[in-house]
Amino acid sequence: MLSNPASSRHRAHRSRRRINRSMDIGGVGAFLVWASFIGSPRSVRGGVDEEEGRIMEFLVTGKAIDAPMAPPQEAVAGYKASFEIFASGKDDRIKAVYPHADERACTLLVDVKTADELTTFLSGIPGFFLSTWEAHPVTTAKHVLRQLEEIEQALSARR
Repeated sequence: MLSNPASSRHRAHRSRRRINRSMDIGGVGAFLVWASFIGSPRSVRGGVDEEEGRIMEFLVTGKAIDAPMAPPQEAVAGYKASFEIFASGKDDRIKAVYPHADERACTLLVDVKTADELTTFLSGIPGFFLSTWEAHPVTTAKHVLRQLEEIEQALSARR
């Protein structure tokens, strides 16, 4: 069966549009969206990367709520207790702590096995309910390089 050139062009246009839209978000996130469109990424099962045997790492940013749900003395005590945990180095899951100099926020690099463990970890932070939280899984530069090489191979095979 012959393919309709008009429909092929339409599919290609839709594909480029999806890729271009994904590029608008910028950075590695754009690459990951783009890579997931071109070819599926390597699987991560149970929180462990099958090739590297690593636990999942997340960048987690907590930002103080403008109107905390606690009196100022209790809010300060909650934040202080949180930073005491961060500074102590006693929790092996916390790999790095980056307090923001320009706002009431802090970014953590956290090693956990699952998203459920991340939820448990976050809810155990004394200042958890005084902040909003964002978490983003991170990968390695080696892994991204392998993905790029696979994408190059897939693109050259399509020619």
